[in-house]
Amino acid sequence: MRLRLTETSSTTREQNYKEVLDWLSGYVDDATWRKLDLAKGRKEVAAKRKSSIFAEVETITNVTGLEIPDDGRYKLLVLVSDSVVGDELDKGDQRAKQLVENIMFKIGEKQRTERNTVYILLPSTQDLFQCAVELSASRIACDKVTDEIENIYKGAAKEVIDVQRGMINTINEHRLRRLGEVVLGTYTSIT
Repeated sequence: MRLRLTETSSTTREQNYKEVLDWLSGYVDDATWRKLDLAKGRKEVAAKRKSSIFAEVETITNVTGLEIPDDGRYKLLVLVSDSVVGDELDKGDQRAKQLVENIMFKIGEKQRTERNTVYILLPSTQDLFQCAVELSASRIACDKVTDEIENIYKGAAKEVIDVQRGMINTINEHRLRRLGEVVLGTYTSIT
């Protein structure tokens, strides 16, 4: 049995993309805490989600209208979006530079008093970020197919369904392993 893809509206595509970014955001958030845990060599960092370096670690998918408190505490923002990537900053892209500077040095239209307290971890390239999005979308698709597998193969023998589940699980495990590799390679730019 083959699944047929149907054309989707732009609203549906946007909703699906938001769902993928939200899932990827959760994954990157977990990976960030695991990485902070490894960096500090302490198991309790990831478990408590409390870093001795940063007072706040926040994973964000949108930078529009973002206002970070100017309280002197160190903050790490992990950007799960392709609105700005490290390559653009390296190449001197003015739009990317302005966007980052607005987050780091301003609150609304006012200058931030504590200017060296906000750090942004962002994707290094558009291509790597897009790869992470595609792997996340594949992972979500596998979960949805797994949830619907009994309906998809209605009337099929239990063995057929079990084989299909096994194939989906193999794909899912591969995607998740690959996503871990991609995320580690993607998030190498900090400002």
